[in-house]
Amino acid sequence: MPLPGLRTIGVCAPAGAVDPALLANGVGFLRKQGFQVKVTPHAGGKKGYFSGSADERFADLEMLWRDPEVDLILAARGGFGCAHLLDRLAQLPPTEKFVAGFSDLTALLWAIERHHLAVPVALPMAAKFGTYTAETQENAWKALSGIPRQVSALTVLKPGDFSGEVLAGNATVAASLCGTEHFPDCRGRVLVLEDVGEPLYRLDRVLTQLEMCGAFSDCAGVVFGEFTGTDAPEEELNALLRRVTRQVKGGVLANLRYGHEPGDFVSLNYRENITFSGDTIRIGKIC
Repeated sequence: MPLPGLRTIGVCAPAGAVDPALLANGVGFLRKQGFQVKVTPHAGGKKGYFSGSADERFADLEMLWRDPEVDLILAARGGFGCAHLLDRLAQLPPTEKFVAGFSDLTALLWAIERHHLAVPVALPMAAKFGTYTAETQENAWKALSGIPRQVSALTVLKPGDFSGEVLAGNATVAASLCGTEHFPDCRGRVLVLEDVGEPLYRLDRVLTQLEMCGAFSDCAGVVFGEFTGTDAPEEELNALLRRVTRQVKGGVLANLRYGHEPGDFVSLNYRENITFSGDTIRIGKIC
């Protein structure tokens, strides 16, 4: 189902190696939806735990970036590796293309946002796109189109209304950018953070790092997604989340369907406004 202004998806693997069968299935699914799909030469490659060398991965990204037919650059998967490309982004011209993914793609998306190079979107990645629910897939298309939507029934950790542009990512990867030139300005933004496979003490470490760098004191509000595989009862996790967000000006929410849980995913366009009032989050295009 091609969207207005979005006809061609370029798929690359800027970080980890992806199972070729999964990649083929994901690309096939996107084509069945009516999109043209271009796959870069190293998207299905493997060099150690990467899809290719840093030079090869950046060349694939640059190929799609400069291709006038590509409207959306979609990562095949995450896995560490995007950090190797960040200092090369200065070679790329600003564009209005979408660049999308999540997990380790946070490094690339946040650096792109910091340097105002493209439109980042937290989106399910290509290799597993077809495994998500129909609701998730519809939400992804709405995020790319800027169609308003709402989310309810979240846990309120700190009451308070908020409104601001989305800044979504993986907490551990976001914390790894603190103190670098690639960390975006959090002032007035709504931080949306998730993580996977991290015990409570390591979550404490990365969230405290974000707290110390001013991310929480500068932002308008915080929405926590899923913390899949955390070895702590929910009340202990929520106690940590409350502690590190004490300085947030607006409200703090938890349990958004955003993260590594299979099946469901709330996609988030960084050019959308996210607003919390009453008991509902509203997400919509900035006018």
